Amino acid sequence: MIDERLKAKVACYKEAFMKKEKINEKLFQFIENSPTAFHAIKNCEDILKDKGYTKLLENDVWEIIPEGKYYVTRNDSSIIAFSVPEGNFKGFHMAASHSDSPCFKVKENPEMEVDS
Repeated sequence: MIDERLKAKVACYKEAFMKKEKINEKLFQFIENSPTAFHAIKNCEDILKDKGYTKLLENDVWEIIPEGKYYVTRNDSSIIAFSVPEGNFKGFHMAASHSDSPCFKVKENPEMEVDS
């Protein structure tokens, strides 16, 4: 009995570890494919399209429907996505981030010098 529970726990931990590894791989791939904010926004847009989101244009009248999933971009350098619940709702959840510098850069000629 104890042996079976131990095997089940090990299998559960292994599955959780594999999920984290996959998430990390996706994150590293996203960063590698996003050398500029414009690339990051395009990659986000592709992900949203794959998840069934519909693009809205800022200057159009929006026809929002319950259970709809939408996104809007501005200047190819920012993106906002949202989904609408089916029925009445009393609030909303929001997450935000910035995409101005998703890449890591090393300045070739630093302004500061350190004496050894």
